[in-house]
Amino acid sequence: IRGAVEIIRDEVSPESKQYEFATILIDETKRLNEVVENYLNLAKKQKKKDVPYQINEIIQSSVLLISNQAKKNNIKIKVNGPDFPIQLMGDQNDLQQILINLILNAIESIKEDGEILIDIEQISSGKSDVESNGLKISVNDTGSGLNEEEIEKIFQPFYTSKKTGSGLGLAIVKRIADSNSWKINIESVVDVGTKFVLMIPINKN
Repeated sequence: IRGAVEIIRDEVSPESKQYEFATILIDETKRLNEVVENYLNLAKKQKKKDVPYQINEIIQSSVLLISNQAKKNNIKIKVNGPDFPIQLMGDQNDLQQILINLILNAIESIKEDGEILIDIEQISSGKSDVESNGLKISVNDTGSGLNEEEIEKIFQPFYTSKKTGSGLGLAIVKRIADSNSWKINIESVVDVGTKFVLMIPINKN
């Protein structure tokens, strides 16, 4: 796939939209390898190289990749956050994979006609705990919601409340969060919607 897309990209102008989309496809084939490795190594913790990256760019990229699917289902995706850039240290694919999985989960929960709101907030209270100091990313949807039993099982591998799906998407989210010492929480009300909250401690990044 990557080789074919590289050939196509070489035939178009770097200023064109087709060139931009081809570049996204090439980048996504690289990430696809890591996604497969995540599934195959679900229980393993792997050492990764930490590099600086901009969270704003990762969120925009994640939304762009899924925007077409959301549009087909008449689902709006909105992002609220600081205008200034926020830089983290780590593997940017970890955050992107979490965001993509959470947004896809929200789309599947809504099915049609709804809204997904992504909130980004920096928290600094002077306290030492993760919830009081860090980066808070919330993914809110207006979907079908979950009951208490489903909430308790939602991060378990192979558990799914949907008719289709592997039941690994949110398990991967939890594994990635745990491997980075991030916290992921869920709030949900049946027939109202679901909110996933990812906390990234400042002192870790």
